[in-house]
Amino acid sequence: MRILMLGDVVGEGGRRLVEAFVPELRREARVDFVVVNGENAAHGHGITERIAREWLDDLGVDVITTGNHVWKQKDLVPLMEEEPHVLRPANYPKGAPGRGHTVIETPDGRKLGVINLEGRVFMRPLDNPFALAPELVAELRATFERHGLAGEVLLVDDEAPLRTALRGVLEDEGFRVFEAVDGAADGVQQGRGAPDVVFPLGQLRHLSDGDPVVDQLGPGRRPHLSARNASSWVASQTGVSCIG
Repeated sequence: MRILMLGDVVGEGGRRLVEAFVPELRREARVDFVVVNGENAAHGHGITERIAREWLDDLGVDVITTGNHVWKQKDLVPLMEEEPHVLRPANYPKGAPGRGHTVIETPDGRKLGVINLEGRVFMRPLDNPFALAPELVAELRATFERHGLAGEVLLVDDEAPLRTALRGVLEDEGFRVFEAVDGAADGVQQGRGAPDVVFPLGQLRHLSDGDPVVDQLGPGRRPHLSARNASSWVASQTGVSCIG
């Protein structure tokens, strides 16, 4: 997955750069997810509802983060209350309007957690962001596990019945599963980014660098995670100890 993070955007000049380059970067660089800090977008004094809506609705920004100027534009407060794509710093006191972290689903079904924290050097004495961050990460991780957001698996085999059988097991455990008859055939799904695990059923082992199936996948398609043995990996994730 390709994530673009920008910020902070200051004033009209910064906004023009967002307008000019974010849509182009999403298209040309195949960016999957865009996070922009916009807390100085309104002439250095926060971000207005109009600017935020334009970024989210028209320019391809997925999440807007903020900082100590978040309260400068009063019309942003109602938007933060209802819009999970606009964040305030999470280390403000409990009860502050809006939210400091969120989970966003991409158009292809992947979900990402985003946390917005504000530093304290020469700033307000907010909650310690370094102490709060691990708590929020654990909360987001629990959310992902609770909803079965366990990752993406690519099944590679020329036998459809075998792919179908294992696909059902993995989907029951919350994995998003894609299929291909071989590594080259997976090229038709290039826009998805790399899977978390590539599973060559005919070999019953996890792929590593130098494997011909992995080499067929092409640039940007190598799996994110490694496992020494595919059978043991499936058993650890699903409780199924025998495949095929």
